[in-house]
Amino acid sequence: MLEMAHVHYPTLLGRDFGRRVEATARPGYEAFLADGGSGASSDTSVQRLLSPMEALVDQAAKTLDAVLTGRLGLAEAEAQGWDATAALRRVLEVVYGPEQADVIAAQLDDPAGLADAVAAGDSPWRHPNGVADMRFSWERSIRPINRGSSVTPEAYRTAMLDFLDLDHRWAVQGNLSNPAKAAADGVWRDLRHVLAAAVDFGGVSARSHRDFFDVFTRHLNRFVNGSALGVMEKVRALVRHGIVDVSAGPEAEVHPDRRSGRFVVRGGVTSAVLPVDVLVDSRIHPFDAVNDVLPLYSNLLKRGLVRRWCNPGMDGPDFAPGGLDLAEDFHPVREGGGIDRQITVLGWPSEGVEFFQYGALRPNQNHHLMQDILCLIPANRR
Repeated sequence: MLEMAHVHYPTLLGRDFGRRVEATARPGYEAFLADGGSGASSDTSVQRLLSPMEALVDQAAKTLDAVLTGRLGLAEAEAQGWDATAALRRVLEVVYGPEQADVIAAQLDDPAGLADAVAAGDSPWRHPNGVADMRFSWERSIRPINRGSSVTPEAYRTAMLDFLDLDHRWAVQGNLSNPAKAAADGVWRDLRHVLAAAVDFGGVSARSHRDFFDVFTRHLNRFVNGSALGVMEKVRALVRHGIVDVSAGPEAEVHPDRRSGRFVVRGGVTSAVLPVDVLVDSRIHPFDAVNDVLPLYSNLLKRGLVRRWCNPGMDGPDFAPGGLDLAEDFHPVREGGGIDRQITVLGWPSEGVEFFQYGALRPNQNHHLMQDILCLIPANRR
């Protein structure tokens, strides 16, 4: 949370303000690292980490929005001891783009003229024209569609199309200028190797490991592992023209209809009732050596040549994601505990003991698994 906010606000308000953000947040951050959170809940810890930064942004937003609406002169804002002009110029550039920002910024010394120019501005990315409305929000990031106002199939479809339009515009703006995309990419994508280092080989408890896979991996996929702009534009067109139906909404359930021999999808939030003929599980299912449809892994397990990896639970049940138990150089651990160095396991079967192993064979990617393969080939040849 702190990382995301720390990227979000400098992207919105500029580097100078970013230095103020870091200086304000650092004491609480270092104290948190020193005491390990003192056993507090996640919500309490997040509040503790973000509060100093958010208080600083509260003050800045109040000042900058007063200038943008003509209620405060720029000189008065500057008298507060920080570079309000630089922050204002950055906000205008983020909200309106460089060309409109230059036109509006020409009115900075004229409060009434600036207020009129801001009110008349048109954000290509549908940003609000006030800083207070562009605050970092974890809840809005992971739940961008308001369920409370999307309780019918038609309302949810409209809300989904609206979100797809907004998200498309933000993606076009890019992760250097859009605060939300910068926060997502700058933390969830750029720090994937850090997440892996923390989680790999049971670096977290069994309960946390299960939560990471069940909850936070979904957030990761949603934030930065989604489809490209061109693909999502096609999806949006299919929804718009009624070829793809998203009206079931969240918490949908599938029930068989014995009378018709078909299935019925019922929306848990939208109350949609959608009869369907064929169900397709389009998710990337997790690897499970025991239940794999091919006989290779079940036979290896039966013969004791490999074993499933398990994160032992200290205060609850164990967590066995389904992948194989491997040494750090990708050789499997036998049932009795020895390491078989004649076998090397890479990719999907190693998912569990390690994290994010299914992207290894994408072309033109400097993935660490591809580097490991290059290291293993000469060794095997010798």
